Amino acid sequence: MLSLSIRQPWAWLIIQGFKDIENRSWEVHYRGSILIHASKSNGKTEYAIAQQLICDRSLSIKIPPLEHLPTGGIVGVANLTTITTDSPSPWAIAGQYHWHLSHPRPVDFHPCKGQQGLFSAHHPAIEPLPRPRAHVLGDDPCPCGAMTALDCAGECGWVPRPRAHVLGEVQPCP
Repeated sequence: MLSLSIRQPWAWLIIQGFKDIENRSWEVHYRGSILIHASKSNGKTEYAIAQQLICDRSLSIKIPPLEHLPTGGIVGVANLTTITTDSPSPWAIAGQYHWHLSHPRPVDFHPCKGQQGLFSAHHPAIEPLPRPRAHVLGDDPCPCGAMTALDCAGECGWVPRPRAHVLGEVQPCP
């Protein structure tokens, strides 16, 4: 599965369901489940920033002490649903890409080395998602059942490439 390394306490805030946005200076086209990796780097500065942000925005969240937050491994999983540059979330930072995360959940800690960007990682308790099925563009319903495949982006995250739409190519649809 793809994994994203995040410093503590941000990783904890995400997997506990408090933080619904991860701010990045870059975007990806991938949508779907990602493992949340807690970076091994010291999070003292990040911890202080998170505490101040929680206070400034009057959020009622109590973060565990930094020394109780696991680092250097997979700590959870979430669904990357979309990436925007304008989000009303209190976690969104202007000038950044806002990675919208849904359905977060913690998993048993699994040590592994982190990397920059999205990287492949394994957690023994999480099965990788099956490869997306091919789906012909048209008016057929998308597998998510939300609407037609051409309009499905907002529901299941599948976004057809414009060239594929014009040529009627087969594209993956989760």
